[in-house]
Amino acid sequence: MKMNITSKFKIFLIITLSILVLGMVFLGVFGFNKAFDYKKHCEVSVSVDMDVENSADTVKNSAIKFFSDKNVKYKKVDVLSDDLGNTFVFSFKDNVSFNENELQEAIKSSLEEKGLSRLNASVSIDNVSTTVSEGKVGGVIIALAIVAVLSFVYTLIMEKFVSAVSVLASSVGASVLVLALLALARIPVLPYLSIYFISSYILTSILSLVLVNRYKEISKWEGAKLSNEEIVNKASSQSVVRFSFIAGLFLVASVFMIAMGGKLLTAIGLATLVVDVVSVFTSFVWTPILWKSLKK
Repeated sequence: MKMNITSKFKIFLIITLSILVLGMVFLGVFGFNKAFDYKKHCEVSVSVDMDVENSADTVKNSAIKFFSDKNVKYKKVDVLSDDLGNTFVFSFKDNVSFNENELQEAIKSSLEEKGLSRLNASVSIDNVSTTVSEGKVGGVIIALAIVAVLSFVYTLIMEKFVSAVSVLASSVGASVLVLALLALARIPVLPYLSIYFISSYILTSILSLVLVNRYKEISKWEGAKLSNEEIVNKASSQSVVRFSFIAGLFLVASVFMIAMGGKLLTAIGLATLVVDVVSVFTSFVWTPILWKSLKK
């Protein structure tokens, strides 16, 4: 299959810049879609050490009555089951205005009324807040910097300066493009935004390295009779199957996660699909264009 990637430079530039500009506008105006329940909230868990004589239902109903008396509304209640019985997890939008002892006393009184004073009720209150703190952002930047330096040094040694710059530029571009597309598509990004960001860089680096290695091989054996444009187009043609296979693997994984259902898996599947498409597109399109331009 003969390909001419470099001749489509203007088309690829328009596509890339459109996504970047629109994505950054969305990011600046709306920010990232941080996710479904990934914001500040509170969880109250209540359980009893043995589920006998409907003691679990007594605990649950007692907690519900307590919340009603306190005029505190919960968003939902989840049931966690194990060998000893059920734990009821009540989710609240904000921090609650009561403490564990108050709720525990109310549940204890309900158990005593049912003649179940021998049982022990358990109450825990957890204030949950998932945010990207400065420390975490700093950690992501450090991790990405280490990956970038190692990748650049390796390519510089093995494939020379032009290839190293091409791989570096493509990988950085892919990471930024992923952020723009995630913001534009409004895909929930927490708590794995840093993973998507670094994964796009690493995957693009690996795919770009495959291409620049082909450039070196073709230049070595046929460089005397081929122009730089012919070298990159020939390498691209020879790499279509490899790139298609890698893209297909990520596509299958993404579709499987989306098909499994559930908000979190669907979000991860969609974000993985974005990383896949952007990494393949950037490495397959921009690495040869950059390499050819720098080789002049």
